[in-house]
Formats: sequence, structure tokens, C-alpha cells
Amino acid sequence: MIRSARKDDATALAAIYAPYVRDTVVSFEAQPPTEEEMASRIQESYAAIVHEEADTTQGFAYATPFNRRAAYRWSAEVSIYVAATAVGRGIGRQLLGALLAELRTRGFVNAFGGIALPNPRSVRLFESFGFEQIALQKEVGYKLGAWHDVGWWQLQLCEPPVPPPSLSTQRG
Repeated sequence: MIRSARKDDATALAAIYAPYVRDTVVSFEAQPPTEEEMASRIQESYAAIVHEEADTTQGFAYATPFNRRAAYRWSAEVSIYVAATAVGRGIGRQLLGALLAELRTRGFVNAFGGIALPNPRSVRLFESFGFEQIALQKEVGYKLGAWHDVGWWQLQLCEPPVPPPSLSTQRG
């Protein structure tokens, strides 16, 4: 089941996210966020959702501002994280699909995803939804003893209206 994330999901989300921070270059953070920091991220996101099975959170996705400058406000950056025990079961696909639908409903025009490379699984996921690679930042992040490239993918969620409508950025 996919549902909106709540503040009380922070413990489970922090536990899912921590190995990505500690053990991989999927996240360029150096220290896993605390439960309080994760709760704040949920509240500050444009949208945040979780995937639950048998009352256990198996993954989450959220959308944040692509850039804080005002003209970018119709564009969101999307992130998806799945528990290590649930990878390969289609949960990331379900989460990304639900998150993109929510962004379309709220009037967003673009979704962006940054992927530390190489990461063929994430690239396939994004491209299966129609995302196209638009940029490559070479050796932009140093983590786990090496420099890493980051690719950027973009999906236009709708034709850009002129003038653009007001956005519904309030979480449901």
C-alpha cells in the first residue's frame, strides 16, 4: 500500500535511508539524518509517500524544490529509496509512479532526478517513466575514497502553461 508519509514515519525512513548514506554513493550525504531531521524533511517536502506491507515500511519517495529561486518553483527533484530487503520487487517503480502522479495533480511542470553514476538500476527506472538524461556532472562528488559523476534526468510532466498556474505545494 502506498500512502502519504507522516511525521511518525521518520524512524522507519531514517532506517531505510541510513545505509544509502553510510555504504553507498547513492546519497552524497556524509552522515545519516537523525529521526528529527527526517521528520523535518517530510514536512518540508512538496510530497512524500511510503510503501507499506504488513505494517512495515518498505520504501519511500519524496519531491523537493529543484532550486530555491522563485522561477524554478514549477520544477521538483524526486528521490526514491527502498529497503535493502525489498530491492528488486517493483517498489521503487510503484513509488515513483505515485509521486509523479501527485506532482502532476498539483500543477508541477518538470521532475528532475540526480543519479550518482554508475547506477544502471536507477537509470532504467527513470528512463522507463520517460525521463531523459539532460546533463552529466563529471567527478562532482568525492565519497568512499573516489570521485563520482552525477547524471541529471528530466521528465516534463505537462505542457508548460503560460502563464503558469499557482501551485498546490501543501502536502495532502
